Formats: sequence, C-alpha cells, structure tokens
Amino acid sequence: SPIDNLSVGIMASWVATPIVLALKYTIPTNNENINFGLGTLFGTSGYLNAFNNLGGLHWAMVTFGKTDINLTLSAGISYFDIDGISNNEASYQPVIGTYFFPTGSPEILPYEFVKKKALVAPAFSIGFAAKISRTATFIIDGMLFVNKRTDTYPNIQSQTDITGNTVTVTATELKQQLLYLMPGMRFQSRPNFAFQFSLAGVSIFNKQDQNQSFPIPMATWFLRF
Repeated sequence: SPIDNLSVGIMASWVATPIVLALKYTIPTNNENINFGLGTLFGTSGYLNAFNNLGGLHWAMVTFGKTDINLTLSAGISYFDIDGISNNEASYQPVIGTYFFPTGSPEILPYEFVKKKALVAPAFSIGFAAKISRTATFIIDGMLFVNKRTDTYPNIQSQTDITGNTVTVTATELKQQLLYLMPGMRFQSRPNFAFQFSLAGVSIFNKQDQNQSFPIPMATWFLRF
C-alpha cells in the first residue's frame, strides 16, 4: 500500500533540543536501480529560546543504485525563522552601503543593522553510501545552501557624517553560501538499530570575503520502532 512507502521520524540532540520532525515518501519505479522520493523536515529550537525559532527543509530526490551502494541527488528549499531571537547580533544582517564623499572617492562602510524575520535559501545535496562489510557502511553527505538578497535602506537616501559632509547611500546585493560536508561510517548489526560517527564540517562563504569554516563531529544513534 502507499502508506508502506512513508517513513516518519524524530531527530534531536542528546539534550532534546533542537527537535526536528522528518517525513520521507519513497516513489519506486520499475527499474530497481532508480527510485524517487520526497522529503521534508520541520524543526524548532526546543526549550532554547522558548521554542521561538522555527525552520524547515523540503526537497525532492532521486537515488541510483541498490542498498549496498547508491548515490542520491536532491534539490529543495530551506528556511529559518529568526524573528524570535532577541539581543543577538546573529538575528541581524549587516547592510553595507557605498558612501560617496565630496572627494569622489567611494568607501565601503557598515551602515546599520536591519532585522530579518526569516532566511530562505535554495538547497542542493549529494549523498553516497557504500557497504564495505556485513555491518559497516561508508557514507558521505554534502549540502549547499545558497542565500541571495538585496538589502535596501529604510527611507534614508543620505545622511551627514561627523565632519558635516553629506554622504549618499546606495543598496548593495549580498550573497552567502553555506556548505555542509559530512563523511562518516555507519555500523548496523540489527535491523532496528544503527550507530553512525561522522566528521562533519561547515564552511560559510559570502561576498564580503568574511569566510569561515568549523568542524562539527557527530555521533548519531538510529532507532526503528
């Protein structure tokens, strides 16, 4: 029946925050080496920040291969509602303006902060899994989030600097990409239980060359009920 192709799960950290509801629907084909699917994630920050932060990821995917070795390509849309964050610079996106001084020399300077209620970005993913023994599987997942927006200034076209000169402010387009890469190993000796360890990492790139990378080692337990 169609319900057999639907899986429902809950993802959470060991302190039960954040909490994410995961839904996946598999669409089999007559070719056992090609399958399609739809997936969605709904998440909340949990008791951190009083459940005020919400997010989601909705995607379509195609998988090539069988259980022992397969490749999955996915594309979708992600969003993160940051309206609930207060007194935190992370909840604001810097607006960068070009200041034209009387000398005619433009200079890029921070202008102000404008609060963003949500971040929305297309997402692309590639995943690979290969069984290397009876209980061990090598996995690698990569996700790319592409955020593009144009920030404008709220009803302000010019202002006076500290020397009394009038400067003109123009909006600029900001681009930011986030790459999430997760290689790891999954160990499964029972049908309803698996353990996975991965050396995940995140890299953030933006137009202002304020790039940064940091590791996120993860240990994950999968339970099937």
